[in-house]
Amino acid sequence: MKNITTVRLKRLLFCDICEDIGFFHYTPYGADYSSCPLCENFCEYESDISGSDKKISLCPKCLILFDFYGCTHAEQGCTDSILNGHFISKWENKLTGDIYVGMPQFDEIEDWVQNMDNIKILEKICPNKGIPSCKYANYNESEFPQYYEKCDLSKDMDGSIAFIINQQK
Repeated sequence: MKNITTVRLKRLLFCDICEDIGFFHYTPYGADYSSCPLCENFCEYESDISGSDKKISLCPKCLILFDFYGCTHAEQGCTDSILNGHFISKWENKLTGDIYVGMPQFDEIEDWVQNMDNIKILEKICPNKGIPSCKYANYNESEFPQYYEKCDLSKDMDGSIAFIINQQK
C-alpha cells in the first residue's frame, strides 16, 4: 500500500447519457457492483472502512478506493444510477500513525485484503462538484429533486490529487 498524489488517465471520461466531462461511476443491474470512476472497469470488491459512513469500493485494475455511493449525477430508475466519483484525499495508516495527503493505492488485491482495516479515511473530495446533474436522465433533477442529494464534499482538492490526461510517466 502506498500514497499517490497523481492519477494519469488515458482519456477524458464522459457521462454516457449527457456527455458531461467528469469522474462518473455506474451502478447497473440492481447495483450489485459499480464501475471505477477512473477506468470504468467493473468493481466487485467493497468494504466498510474507518472514517467513512459509506461503503468503499476497490477497483481491481487501478487498485484505488472510491465511495460506492457518490452523489447522484443521473437517476435512471430502481438502482440503475450514474454517480459522481468520490475519492479519498487524506488518510491515515493506523499501523504507523502516518497521515497522507492523497489516496491509497494497493500493489494487488491481496495487499488491499491485508491492509483495508489499517486505513482511516480523514477527507474525501468530489471532483465533479459543480457539474450539473444529467439533463437527459430518466428521472431528471428538475422533475424528481428527491433523488438528488446535496453533496457536502469539497471540489477543491488543495493539491492532494492531480488528474493528468493523455500524458506518459
